[in-house]
Amino acid sequence: MSITQSLGKRAFSDSLLARHLFKTKSYTSLENPDIRELAQEDPRGFLKKYCKGAVFDEIQRAPELLSFLQEIVDTDNKPGRFIMTGFQQFGLLSGITQSLAGRIVLVQLLPFNNVLTQFWVIFFPHALVFSGI
Repeated sequence: MSITQSLGKRAFSDSLLARHLFKTKSYTSLENPDIRELAQEDPRGFLKKYCKGAVFDEIQRAPELLSFLQEIVDTDNKPGRFIMTGFQQFGLLSGITQSLAGRIVLVQLLPFNNVLTQFWVIFFPHALVFSGI
């Protein structure tokens, strides 16, 4: 799938994990009002900057980007091109599954609950994601 969406409870730092796992990708946080405004006013222009892929943190703040992402991945569906983070909201999840059906994989993340899990994230993040710890 071209797009990966992490879903986790608010206490889980999916942003931190995404930044750590995908260091080679451009990162932008839609929590930032200036960045969010650019994304909302000119979605095509905004996404042009990320044609090779990116991590979009807090995607729920600019859900209108989803339709434009659909268009982009329909022309080039390179797996793992875009990574999106944001806490789970029913409305956002419905929008994602409708507009990006067949183009997205959803990854449910569990909250950190002990020192061992934090150790795995810091030293073996890929093992954590793929083993489901």
